Amino acid sequence: MTDILPEPAVATLTELRDDCPVEPIRIAAAHALFASLGADAFTERTRHELLATGEKVRKREVDRYNQLTAQEEHIARLARDGRTNPEIGAELFISTRTVEWHLRKVFAKLGITSRRELHKVVPQQGQPTRDLTQVPVGRPVSGTGSRSRRKI
Repeated sequence: MTDILPEPAVATLTELRDDCPVEPIRIAAAHALFASLGADAFTERTRHELLATGEKVRKREVDRYNQLTAQEEHIARLARDGRTNPEIGAELFISTRTVEWHLRKVFAKLGITSRRELHKVVPQQGQPTRDLTQVPVGRPVSGTGSRSRRKI
């Protein structure tokens, strides 16, 4: 991983590892760089080092709603709108237990504990959401699709 990171950030990490004194400004620069790259482990390491120097560092705010899969988002919207698990399952042609499983994942990702809290974190219809046309499409299940079988 460190082979794709900029040299000053890697040097800062190396100095920290070797217990060399490092200026807080360099640690802060490395922290900002790691956060922008999404290098969570390095970001957290530099965050701890900054805290040790007496600097104040905020934890990075993550847009948790955009972490949901398309299916989780759909189920969360239906649950937010007052549908029961059996109703959601019937509409999506999945079992009630699968709905429960998805909702558990949604609650964990959003940091909530009840359906009532869905109103606070799941946008209403018409509010900006992510573009679902950008969601990657999975491969078709084998044995399905429009391909014709060739005889050999």
